[in-house]
This record gives sequence, structure tokens and C-alpha cells, in this order.
Amino acid sequence: MAMASANVLLLPEAGSGHLMSLIEAGKRLLAHGGRGDGEGPAVTVTVLVVRPATSESAAEVDAHVGRVEASGLGVRFHRLPAVEPPPMGCAAGNVQEFKSRYMQLQAPHVRAAAAELGAAALVVDFFATGVLDAAREAGVPTYVYFTSTAALLALMLRLPALEEEVPVDFEEFDGTVDVPGLPPVPAGSLPAFMGRKESPNFKWFVYHGRRFMDADGIIINTVVELEPALLAAIADGRCVPGRTAPPLYPIGPVLDLEDKPSSNARCVRWLDAQPPASVLFLCFGSMGWFDAAKAREVAAGLERSGHRFLWALRGPPAAGTVHPTDASLDELLPEGFPELERAVRSLMDDASEVGRKAREKAAEMKAVCRNAVAPGGGSSYAALQRLLGAIRGGFSTMTQ
Repeated sequence: MAMASANVLLLPEAGSGHLMSLIEAGKRLLAHGGRGDGEGPAVTVTVLVVRPATSESAAEVDAHVGRVEASGLGVRFHRLPAVEPPPMGCAAGNVQEFKSRYMQLQAPHVRAAAAELGAAALVVDFFATGVLDAAREAGVPTYVYFTSTAALLALMLRLPALEEEVPVDFEEFDGTVDVPGLPPVPAGSLPAFMGRKESPNFKWFVYHGRRFMDADGIIINTVVELEPALLAAIADGRCVPGRTAPPLYPIGPVLDLEDKPSSNARCVRWLDAQPPASVLFLCFGSMGWFDAAKAREVAAGLERSGHRFLWALRGPPAAGTVHPTDASLDELLPEGFPELERAVRSLMDDASEVGRKAREKAAEMKAVCRNAVAPGGGSSYAALQRLLGAIRGGFSTMTQ
């Protein structure tokens, strides 16, 4: 009699960037455990699709789900019932709050799906820690999938304590904050949405930082060799003294490398014409945007860097929406920035010493990432095997 498969449910946040990253992680689980082996049953992967709150996002999600369904890779999809989203008025200035509240509303549907689909484990996006209690009620081991770096994870784990330690809002604090694994961090360098303690965004990130510790494990899109001190600090419990950290599974880099039709052939042609590892690429996620002050700070940094660059720059959302608008370069960028771009390109074409060192560093990081996912000895490969072992072990306990 064939052994039952262990069905792993994935719950991504409704944004396309988070969806694609978690699906790519699911593909790795299938590739390594889809057929089963002597260590345990085969693993299947089912994505719980949350209907986005806007038609623009829904179209992006539907398109990506359709491509993966047509690929024949074996990733399954289960669409959760629609829920009434939080008021869109809160989303323009408090995107993190909107995402967190919207995902929390999915809790009863996630609990029902876990029972219906026979979940062996649930992997939730880091904006979805509000469903952890529902998963516990269903008796399903639950892991948090952290799409960003170990540096941000360490900061979020520290945030509940930092809220008490720093007497004023971070945007008013002139000192530094302690994040184990990092040098002292100037308060002004923290993400802008953490600046004011009374803001809904800040309160939700404090909440998520606490809830991460309640998970059965944290899967993180990073590489041990790139952030060793930070991962060690988290694992050793230095970010949350007095509590044992959940097991960490750094399986990165998790990238969606699927070929897609280009929406900007001019940029692609220019990028293809540049020397390997010579371009600084700036992109801040599917919901990332800048006001004029922040855009000019980035522009100043690019000027000082002396590197070629490709910048995905978008402007603030229109009133009552959450989606960035096409950038008005005259409004966002400082005077003379087109001349700066030409100067940077000329500098890099001259094969400067700074450019050579930047290319060498990029090539070194690329080699580290390639080695990390290599079968047999890579650190990310090993973390994935540990994760599969934990999922199978939990499944065996559930089915005894």
C-alpha cells in the first residue's frame, strides 16, 4: 500500500511579489521531496490563493497562477473564498497595516482549507502571522516564510523590545539601536514606516515580530554565507533573550527566473549590452514607490556610487488607491539627473578601478549563491533537507 503524501499548504500574501517568491520555494520542496525517498513520504504542495483586494493585483495574480498551472510542475492551487477587505482609505499611507489586516481575515478559511486538504504543514507569508492561532487550532505545524533578509528579520524580532528601550519615536531619536549581528544602527536608517510608534504600520510589525517566535520554524530567503553573523544571532536567541528561537531554514536565494514577455524592451536591450556584473539594479518590490525627497536621496547615492544603474522608479499612489503610479521624473528627480546618468555611464565604460571592484564583488556573491543551492554540499540545499525532514516528521506524528 502506497504511503500517503504530505501535503504542504502555502499561504502567500496577495501581492504578486510575495506570491511568486513563495511559489518558487514550493517548487524547491517538490523538486527535493516530490517523489518520496527512504526518509519519508512524498511531498505535495498546494498554494492557498488569496483574492487580491484590487482588480489590478487580481489580474497579476491570476496570470502568474495560470502560468504555473500550465507548467506541469505539479504545484496545486486552492482559491480561498473572498473576504471583504479593510477600508481602502487606510492603504495609501499604511500599506503594511492593510496587508496584515487583510491576511488576518483569511484565518477561518485557512483553518477550513487545512482540514479539507489534509495539511501536513502550513507555510505562511510573514504578513500572515495573524493566522497562526487558526493553524494551531487545526493541529497543523506552521512555518513563517520570510521573503526578505536576515537583517530585517533580526530587526523585527528585536522590535518589541526596542519599542520599550527607545523612549521616543525612532524618527526623533538621534542615537543608534542594537540589532544583534549588525553594527550599531542609526535610528534614522530604520525603514520609514517604523519611524512613529503610534503608526498602524509600526504596531503591526511589532505584532509580527512577536508572532514569529510562535512558529514551528522560519524559512528565510537568504544564504548562510552572506549573513552568517545575523543568522547566528537569531538562532542563538540574542534577538529575543529568554526565549528559544524557532529553527531557521535559510534556503535562498529564492528567485523567479521564468522567462516572461518583456514590457520594456528598451531597458532590456540596454542591459544586455552592458558588461557582466556592471549594473546596479534598484527595485523596491511590486508596491514600492518614492516621494520626491526620498527619490532625490537615492539619486544622490547613485551619483556618489559611480556605477551604471537601472532604477525601477515609481511615484506615490493616487488618492484612494494602493498601487504606485508612473513616475514623473521632472517632479521626483533633482535637476541635472539625466546628465548624471550619462556621466555614470561614461565612467563605467572607462573600466574604472571602482567599477572593476564592484564587478568582482558581484561575481563573488553570485558564486556564493550558486554554491549554496548546489546538491550535496550547499548550505541552502542542506537547510531544505532539514525542512523536509521536519515536515515529514510532523506528518508522521499526525498520522500515527
